[in-house]
Amino acid sequence: MKRKAAIAIIVLMGAAILAADQYTKALVRRTIPVNTSYMPIAWLDRFVTLTHVENHGASFGLLQGYGGLFAIVALGVVVGIGWYVWRYPALPRFMVFVFGLMLGGSLGNLVDRLFRGGVVTDFVDLRWWPVFNVADSCVVVGSILLGVYTLFFEGRREAAALPGDVDDAA
Repeated sequence: MKRKAAIAIIVLMGAAILAADQYTKALVRRTIPVNTSYMPIAWLDRFVTLTHVENHGASFGLLQGYGGLFAIVALGVVVGIGWYVWRYPALPRFMVFVFGLMLGGSLGNLVDRLFRGGVVTDFVDLRWWPVFNVADSCVVVGSILLGVYTLFFEGRREAAALPGDVDDAA
């Protein structure tokens, strides 16, 4: 995919995820007291519930108290995505999707860290996994997909490009 189209899709996807993340967090902060659970659909309560938790750490409540460090990491992810997209004029569609997920998720938690005193609102409680939010989900899914792509597809793509590689002429 050409750079301009890739940038547009990544930015739009990131903005949509950021908006959904911030909206859901604001809704939770307005309607569910901190450290309280709520599930309006009784039969779903066995699988998932909404639990308002204030997170001062990383995704899923890990490493509490290191919020400032994770703000820097999130900023690094945003800059890294920008650098990568700018450096490579054509991106696979899959990577555009992955970068959109990671950008939106990183920005969602970064906004909380910058404008809410380092506190990220988490609320999705599966009961067997730490409480998380929309941004956490996007960052984790994007990171897993990036790892899968890098391990199983990127090397094949580069190997297929070797015969016509400009460096071979040197």
